[in-house]
Amino acid sequence: MKKKSFYSCVDCLIPSPLSEQHMVIKKKAEAENGIITAYASEEVRFASNQPWIFIKLKETKGLDGVIFFSVDQFLYGDHFNLKLFKNIIDYGYEIHFARENFSFYKNSKNNQILDFIISHDLVFRRKEEEIRNLIY
Repeated sequence: MKKKSFYSCVDCLIPSPLSEQHMVIKKKAEAENGIITAYASEEVRFASNQPWIFIKLKETKGLDGVIFFSVDQFLYGDHFNLKLFKNIIDYGYEIHFARENFSFYKNSKNNQILDFIISHDLVFRRKEEEIRNLIY
C-alpha cells in the first residue's frame, strides 16, 4: 500500500523545541500510514491568521494532507480559524493535529471533535455576553 504524503507544520509560538515537534509530527504521520515530504511553519508575525499554509499546500504536488503540531495553531487569532480549516478540507486534504491526536479525513468530517474545539475556544476566550449573543 502506498504511503500518504504529508506537509508538516510546526507551531512557531510555543516553547517546544522544533526537534521535539518534528518527532511528534513524524509519529503522527507514521500512525496515518504516511511520511513527511514537506516542512513549514507560519511566520511568527502572521500566526494569528495563517495566510501562507494553504498557499503552500496547493503549491506542493502530491500531498494527501497536513499535520499541524497542535490545534492551538488555529486558535492564535480572535477565534478558531474555521475558514482555513474549511479551505483545507474542501480542497480534499486531510488535517491532523499531532499533539492532540485529532484527525479529519477527506470526505469524512469528525464534527464532534470540531464542535469541541470551537466550543472550547468560545468558552475560554470569549466574554459571557459574546457567547450569549452567539447562542440566542
